Amino acid sequence: MRRWSARIARVRDPRVRDRGAASSEIAVVMPLLLLMLMGIVQVSLIVHAHHVAQAVAAQAVDAARAQGGTNAQGRADAQALLASLGTGALGRPQITVRRTATTVTAQVVGDVSGVVPFWTPQVIGYAAGPVERLTQPAR
Repeated sequence: MRRWSARIARVRDPRVRDRGAASSEIAVVMPLLLLMLMGIVQVSLIVHAHHVAQAVAAQAVDAARAQGGTNAQGRADAQALLASLGTGALGRPQITVRRTATTVTAQVVGDVSGVVPFWTPQVIGYAAGPVERLTQPAR
């Protein structure tokens, strides 16, 4: 009988019962923390890539809207800015510049480097502005 009471006392002792609980808690919590960290890094990469796309689109509009500017000049300036910023932020960029008689629009679409597995987000930068032209002053 004495052996049974010693076993029961050991099972009821909280120090004995919780042995190994920290290991199992860490095994559950660490993957969640790593996933959360990867999500934070992914969001920061998306925001950075969006800023790059927006800057490239604005550069394209600035070049194409000048008097005598063309779609090709806007696209060339945008590609030059992308080259100077590096290729890490925006993957497979597609630059579209449209100039009409009164407005210029530019759109930059690109992929963001993926940190979260099985997900490659895409960002779009858009800019528009009026075409610069000389006008006669009102008399």
